[in-house]
Amino acid sequence: MPLMITALMPAILFPFAGVLDTKQVSAVYWNYISMLMLGTFLMAESVEACGLHRRIALAILSLLGRSEALLLLGSMLVAWKLSMFMSNTATTAMMLPIIGAIIESLRTIQREIDRKNGR
Repeated sequence: MPLMITALMPAILFPFAGVLDTKQVSAVYWNYISMLMLGTFLMAESVEACGLHRRIALAILSLLGRSEALLLLGSMLVAWKLSMFMSNTATTAMMLPIIGAIIESLRTIQREIDRKNGR
């Protein structure tokens, strides 16, 4: 295991084991806000790495279609559900790849329509 990862293991394991709370552990490393941001970006990156953002985007598109109002509603519902379980910062970081995947899917659909129509 790389040294960088092992250096952060107490920051993850101590709060779970009940040795110290998150603020006390993160004070040793950085400000607790910096740790929140690090965790947020790691979570968003892991969602993107496993392809969950594409699955969520395709679920929104298949359920709600291509209407702008319904896509906005679908994005709002996903953000609402995510923010029930995590911080707003983490929700925002996770919504960025989801919205990007929605836009990418819409562009792909439009290219297919244009190709079929001979444009």
